[in-house]
Amino acid sequence: DKVTSLKEAAAGAEVLRTDLGKEKGEVQKRELRLVDLQDAAHEADLRVTEAQAAQEVAKKLESETSKALGEAIAALDKAEKEGRERATRFAALEAELKQLKAEEAAASKAGKDRQALEKIAEKERLALEKAKSELEKTQTALQAEIL
Repeated sequence: DKVTSLKEAAAGAEVLRTDLGKEKGEVQKRELRLVDLQDAAHEADLRVTEAQAAQEVAKKLESETSKALGEAIAALDKAEKEGRERATRFAALEAELKQLKAEEAAASKAGKDRQALEKIAEKERLALEKAKSELEKTQTALQAEIL
């Protein structure tokens, strides 16, 4: 009876070892996925940094454009006979301002993309920690059965 019980326990331990090996493989896959997500988050950080730099340039250009627009309007108000020229300049400056606002919106979107990637990476990290914890529990149980 003891021999049979020991054989059954050994067979059970072998099954647990196989399961443990599979779980280790899953953990490794999740770790690789986490590394990929971290790389993507880093890439998003770089894009955000680039977008922020573009946003700063856009703000400077917007300030310069606003100043130039003010000067143009003041000068054109003094000379009514140049009304068409004023309208043309104003339209060009307005188009620049719209372009700057579009660039600012693009920078904002890049920041949101980065936040979404960070959330995904955090979820994967938590799942990985849970899987590691379960793996440790399984290892402990397996060691206890073997002993």
